[in-house]
Amino acid sequence: TDIFSVIVSNNPNPPIKVADKSICKSDTIPALAVTVTSGENVNWYDAAVGGNLLQANLLSYLPLGAGTFFAESYFPNSTCTSSTRTPVSLTINPSPVVVDQKIYKCKLDSINLLAGISGQSYLWSTGAVTQNISISNSGIYTVKITNSNNCFAIKTIEVVDYEVPIISNIKINGNTVSIETANTGNFLFSIDGVNY
Repeated sequence: TDIFSVIVSNNPNPPIKVADKSICKSDTIPALAVTVTSGENVNWYDAAVGGNLLQANLLSYLPLGAGTFFAESYFPNSTCTSSTRTPVSLTINPSPVVVDQKIYKCKLDSINLLAGISGQSYLWSTGAVTQNISISNSGIYTVKITNSNNCFAIKTIEVVDYEVPIISNIKINGNTVSIETANTGNFLFSIDGVNY
């Protein structure tokens, strides 16, 4: 006769998730992780029951995108698995969508710069925290726009002064008037201020 030993093992406990993750669209996707009792391993699946094996024999899983992923613990060299799988989620929140601008103004004028998105938090390079600011100097201005998910985008606005014409000489020859400027630019000329 032969003697056979039958060993009945308890199923391993389900893995304990470290944390669900929530990131912004521009962030690097982090690995999701679980912990298990010593001597146990983990497989990752795309469903709570059945589904596809995504990652074998690792406590962490690096997803390709947002979703909920399921960790199952098991004993090596055994068919014993945890009675349930532990869900671990990754949420990818959208960042504000901004469009950079180039704006022209008259040299002595003030203009309003607009963040362009309402209902957010704002921080301008000037230190202002309002949606719009008034400026009089040319240059490059930025505004950091942060949404309710704490995701942000930075909008850049380049303000350029129009070249102000400097009249250096006026020549009159009969019915012809010639205006000479000390600088060059895309200038229009008018005698009455209406017709150019």
